[in-house]
Amino acid sequence: MFKLAYQTLLERNNVKETELPAETQKAIADVNAAFKAVESAQEEGLNVSQPLAKLKRLDQWVCSDILDHVNDTDKNTAPPPVTAAEIKNDVQAIEQEAKIDPEALTIEQELKKAYEAKEVEVNFEQLRKIAPKTYQKVFDGYEPDQPNGLRTDLYECIEIQPNSEKFKINKR
Repeated sequence: MFKLAYQTLLERNNVKETELPAETQKAIADVNAAFKAVESAQEEGLNVSQPLAKLKRLDQWVCSDILDHVNDTDKNTAPPPVTAAEIKNDVQAIEQEAKIDPEALTIEQELKKAYEAKEVEVNFEQLRKIAPKTYQKVFDGYEPDQPNGLRTDLYECIEIQPNSEKFKINKR
């Protein structure tokens, strides 16, 4: 995914987590827990843009706390903008929504795998081999002379031209 800003800040200032105040250490533990939840959901192909934005805000707040320690100041007096529990709840809601339609999650994962393998332009037969659930869904809804394909939260598989039976897999 990415490296958290607080980690870079600690390295740059040669500060160990254990040297920080207990409140900052707890905030770091919260950021790490939230990060794991967001990362896990993202690896499952779920759209985690909202919890990720909250995680970045919390990470920046922790950075401000660390800078207070490094600079021996007390500028970061505001409470955290968001809690790790709130981020985890957002991720759980997204995961729960995905569990409602396991077929959609499977299709999302198939398209992600194909996209990452650079198999972005495929015909019906290739689609059937690399993404069987996606193929079945597109095939079941196929209408000649009409735009065909499907979209997920993160990917799309769209027929290049009507009746061409050639599809382009894109990241949205």
